Amino acid sequence: MAAAEESDQQSLAALWTSARRGCLTPWSEAKVWALREAYLEHGPGKKHGLNERVAKKVRKVGGGHPTARAIGLFYAKVDDDLEWFPGKRCGSMGGRPKALTAAQRNAIARSAMALKARGQEPTAASVIAQCPLASLNAATHAPVDKRAVYDVMRSLCHDGDPAKPWVNGALFSKSALTAEDMLRRYHWAVHIANLRHRAQWYHDKVIFTDICNSILPTNEKKANEQALARKNKRAWRPPGSELKSRNLSGRKETIKQKGWGTRRLYWVPVLCRGKFHIEFIGENCKGDDPRAMGIFVQKLRAAVNARFPAQDKPRLVFTDKGRGFYAPSTSKVKQASSPNQSALNHGTSPVVVLAY
Repeated sequence: MAAAEESDQQSLAALWTSARRGCLTPWSEAKVWALREAYLEHGPGKKHGLNERVAKKVRKVGGGHPTARAIGLFYAKVDDDLEWFPGKRCGSMGGRPKALTAAQRNAIARSAMALKARGQEPTAASVIAQCPLASLNAATHAPVDKRAVYDVMRSLCHDGDPAKPWVNGALFSKSALTAEDMLRRYHWAVHIANLRHRAQWYHDKVIFTDICNSILPTNEKKANEQALARKNKRAWRPPGSELKSRNLSGRKETIKQKGWGTRRLYWVPVLCRGKFHIEFIGENCKGDDPRAMGIFVQKLRAAVNARFPAQDKPRLVFTDKGRGFYAPSTSKVKQASSPNQSALNHGTSPVVVLAY
């Protein structure tokens, strides 16, 4: 019984002492009303200065005193409503009416989810283009601001579970795959599974490699620019200096595109039998140029001979679909008549198998 009474007391206290931020609680409203009654009965009898004095006696939720004009509007509302009581809300809750109705919000949410289901990014512009009528503000007859669209996406959009609405969070550095890429990888996985090789066979027989390149600076200025470009979303800085130039990220082109003060260096990572090896092949072996694959073959053979000098060498290579190993027009592996493919199949050189 005592527990029930205590619960009732807590509920009653919450009703009297709770209100929206920037408003008066029902308890404060009762105090404002009582102060006027006491002032008129025991005071000078005039209302001059009443609102200013009462405003200083109460505080809004979140801090601060109400204005004298707000107190005057409150008294006017009380005088016009014979059934007034502390905490009563008459008419709207204040502020501008919502730009979007519930039906409009639902239509926008359906459009955004449909865009994502089709593999498109649901931006504010694309969503408004999908449902131009639902995104109109009835008061201005113009499309709503993008913040209103994003508010709908945060509250109503989901990927199948309404209890888990979308959030606009940071993305992982891993790149997205297209439907075509996923289909190719699926076919490749089925092909590999049908070979029925054990894991040990891939460990002993297969070399995993590719042709990579890096943009290297040749002077201090370019090195500083690349260091600035590699800044991600975190950096050491004092509070309040986020927008200063020295604390912002640099242009990503400096680490991706060759220009003055830089050189492009090609290199080959080789992974086989649990050992990792890097072979540098200079600036003349371009990864997309079939004529340079001969240098790649020599460097790969040298790496295998260095790692496994007195062992049975692996002969199967898994690499990317470089132009040196396949025909771009047909996406077929080049025949042995190709000089590069002949070089790969010559002597103890590995045989190349292309992975999707």
